[in-house]
Amino acid sequence: MSDKEKSEESGESEESEEQDDSESEKKEDDNPKENNNKAEEKKDDNKNTKENNVSQSSKSKKENKVSENSKKDNNKSKSSKSKQESKASEQSKTDNNKSKSSKSKKENSVSENSKISKKENDRYKNTKDNENETNNKNKTKTKTKSVNLTNTSNTNNINNTQTKHEFGEVQEELIPPRPELDEIETQNIKLLYPSEEGPAHPRTIYLLNDPEINSNKKSQLYNLTQIEIDQKRYMITYKAYRNAPQSLTGVMKYNQIVKSKLYTNTNLIWKLLDKDKMFPLLRKLNKYQRYNHFPICWQLGRKDNLYLNYLKMQKKFKNEYNFMPDKFLLPQDRDIVQEKMKEYNLFNIKDIYIVKPIANTHGKGVRILTDTTTVPTKGILEKYIYNPHLINRRKYDMRIYILVTGFRPLKIYIYDNGIVRFCSEKYTTDAEKLNNNYVHITNYSVSRAMDILRKGDQEIDYEIKWSLQALKGYFLEKKIKFDPIWERIKDIAIKTILSVFELSTPALKAFKLTSCNLFELYGLDILLDNSFTPWLLECNINPSLNCDMDVDVKVKSKLITDIINIIGLVPFTHDKREKPLDKDNYYMSSIEEAITESLCEFERPTGGFERIFPLKENIEKYKKFIDKPGEQNLNLWEEMLKYKHD
Repeated sequence: MSDKEKSEESGESEESEEQDDSESEKKEDDNPKENNNKAEEKKDDNKNTKENNVSQSSKSKKENKVSENSKKDNNKSKSSKSKQESKASEQSKTDNNKSKSSKSKKENSVSENSKISKKENDRYKNTKDNENETNNKNKTKTKTKSVNLTNTSNTNNINNTQTKHEFGEVQEELIPPRPELDEIETQNIKLLYPSEEGPAHPRTIYLLNDPEINSNKKSQLYNLTQIEIDQKRYMITYKAYRNAPQSLTGVMKYNQIVKSKLYTNTNLIWKLLDKDKMFPLLRKLNKYQRYNHFPICWQLGRKDNLYLNYLKMQKKFKNEYNFMPDKFLLPQDRDIVQEKMKEYNLFNIKDIYIVKPIANTHGKGVRILTDTTTVPTKGILEKYIYNPHLINRRKYDMRIYILVTGFRPLKIYIYDNGIVRFCSEKYTTDAEKLNNNYVHITNYSVSRAMDILRKGDQEIDYEIKWSLQALKGYFLEKKIKFDPIWERIKDIAIKTILSVFELSTPALKAFKLTSCNLFELYGLDILLDNSFTPWLLECNINPSLNCDMDVDVKVKSKLITDIINIIGLVPFTHDKREKPLDKDNYYMSSIEEAITESLCEFERPTGGFERIFPLKENIEKYKKFIDKPGEQNLNLWEEMLKYKHD
């Protein structure tokens, strides 16, 4: 291994040496009286000294040569002579310092290499050759062999290296101040190797959910190794809301991931921002950062946009897009609504409409329309599903979690668990109870308000939340087949995401992003009618991750863990170099990057998530809904048909 490679591994580098060289060159330029030929000879000597790393004997010869040259300039003024002598002594000092620093680098490199296994070092050392590859027009993708370190107890120590200046002062250059990192000394994290059968890729972070997961046999199926990071610049950080939900902060704290105050060079950003803040952020993301929203998120998150995109697809595929109740958008449909209100009959439950604001959350403003004079000037009138399936005579809906890890190419996952939310009071279609939200509104914020009012009541014998797994168990007990319902929900999820696909291409092209920079967690609200037909009510782009009940902790903490394991966080330096902990790949095109990153993603553990698109068996079924899939999707689909795993 060359000295340059060793200095690159130690994280110190040649950057401090380059700074010293630039300073010496500056001093030479400041002496205009010095003979040009002599200056060239000195530069050549300095260059040969740095490149070949000559021994002490050659350096002493150089010093003699400098002194001889200084004697030849006796005819010059005293001031010029004193400048040359001071320069010669300075040069000898810097040469000695360089020789000492190069020796110390060799010793540090040897000790570092002894801590890392030979196989792992061969695969993941950061060499100077990799930096040269970035400037090479004929960049080639490096394919390396995975090293199986499953259940190994070896720990890779990443030593904290700092830049030493010739005056002995120690500075950490290029690293922005991060006081939050002072709270911890080291990070003990697990890294996941890519599959030996998949393309090469840097190791990604593998998070654990809670102590129970530590003994999970499934984790033994993957290539995992544990490392200790004690160098601040490589520590994993995330940026979130000031009062971030417990499910997110709990998982991060358990895995020693530090909450950052900065967006810059933070590994994970989990925060919904306004457009005026989101778009500048997207332009600054580096290729290792992950952000949990797409620029088109409001096309599904706003109730009016969701329905307009649904109608657009319904005009093309009438028999396929039939999973949302009819709606009227105000003020656009004002005239139609006025005609409808002339025949509105509260005593005919089949004709009832429910009022919803366009962008409110937590059930705010949602009500049954009981008075035609209270039709809002702006909002949504939705046909009320009057025949819901009931459990213990109460109405309920399901919060289904959908993960999208990219549009170019499109990758959709569904979570096998979720939250079932019940109304507080027993369901009835009596006209007198239509204005009672505790009967008709399943939103947890509404039901919880009634639950608090009734606190202490001995007659309460119901729960306002179940897990989706509990609902599946209930159906099994009642001998109701849940699998056909689940398959229909998957179909609804895919078609909902496809309704905004054509909007994603121009939006993503506006930002210089990789295929895996962005991801999004959607919360679909699904209601079953009494014939077990699922209906899509809403799509939430910022689903609640708060943990008010035990069922929330169990479902949402695991949900967060699985998401982060899928998206693939790569440790990298929090400075301007943005250097990954492991050797990275370089791609010849965005298409190659998209395919390689996607295939690597497909090999990672998905936990409770199931990829539902693209699959070999459903590419043909759903590609008809995409007019212009783009080269990234077409090439990925073609590659998947050849690839060993689905």
